[in-house]
Amino acid sequence: MKVAVADTGVYSEHPWLKGKVVKERTAFEDEGISDFVGHGTHVAGLIARLAPDVEIYSYKILNSEGVGDLSTIIMAYEWAAEDSVKLMNMSLGANTNCCFSVLRLVHEQTEAMGIIPVSYTHLRAHETSLHLVCR
Repeated sequence: MKVAVADTGVYSEHPWLKGKVVKERTAFEDEGISDFVGHGTHVAGLIARLAPDVEIYSYKILNSEGVGDLSTIIMAYEWAAEDSVKLMNMSLGANTNCCFSVLRLVHEQTEAMGIIPVSYTHLRAHETSLHLVCR
């Protein structure tokens, strides 16, 4: 199964991930594909342990400080459609709720394309969370 991890990148040489990361993309050309934070690698490792035959698509949409914006998030959805992944994981945090309605709409459109989007978004400003699992 093709699974995208849209996060801080994935360290594809990790022992649990060797040979499982089949494609890597980045929204931050100046940083390359490296995971300087470790969160994306952690998520990909968990997925690989639970689904040994997985093909992981790493989409680095958060920079070396774990920061991205709405444009990098939407980029991940576009890449998922191009790569025909079946499931995409995102773990996001936000300081405002400005993008929640947009994310919900994009999630619904992605699901209509046959991709199962799974997302956890924590809104720091109000200490609330948005859990989106469509389907």
